[in-house]
Parts: sequence; structure tokens; C-alpha cells
Amino acid sequence: MREQPHAEIAGILNACDLFLHLPDTEDSFPGVVLEAMACGVPVVAHDLGGIREQLADGEAGCLVKQGDIEGLLQVVQSLSQDPERRHQIARAGRERIEREFNPDRHFQALDDVYHQMVKRKR
Repeated sequence: MREQPHAEIAGILNACDLFLHLPDTEDSFPGVVLEAMACGVPVVAHDLGGIREQLADGEAGCLVKQGDIEGLLQVVQSLSQDPERRHQIARAGRERIEREFNPDRHFQALDDVYHQMVKRKR
């Protein structure tokens, strides 16, 4: 997806039944996971970095230990055969985005932190 123009990513994600995010290195907070969730695509990802915080394993996505090919295959096969479960995960992911990663909420929380820091300095 790195080579895709950013404007086309939502269209690509919306065409997916499942999104696999299997990096070989840790990423503190990969945006593409949130993008897939926002598009209502269930996510299966390596349990690295901040992905656990994004997905809430088993609720808004599924985590697999890096290198666990058998576990990955089991999760993908299970989800590919259970459209209702995929739909539940996708819905939970979308709701999680709206609840936990809402930009207005995020920037308000950040603003609150800055205000607290300024008060401490005075």
C-alpha cells in the first residue's frame, strides 16, 4: 500500500473482506490499521508495538504472534468461513475508531495535557 496514492487507500480497503497487517518490525501506532478499521474492514495483525492498543484483541480485530504461521492461518481460515464474525469485528472496529480515536477527542485530550503542563510550570 506504500506505493498507492493516499486518496486511493480507502477505495482499496473498502474492496477487502479482511486486512492483514503483518510487519516484520515494530511500529508504535500504524495508521493503516486505523484506516482499515475506519473503512469497516476486519483486521488481523501481528501483535507488535501499539497494534494491541488499536485493536483490543478479539474485539475490533485479531492479533497473532509474529512468526506464528499456523496461528495466522487458523485465524484467517476461521474468519473467511464466518462472514457474521467478520461483520462483528468490522463493526466493533468502526465503533472503536469513533469512540477511542476520534480526532476531536484526541486533540482535546492533548490540549488538556498541554494545559496541565503549563499550569505546573507556573
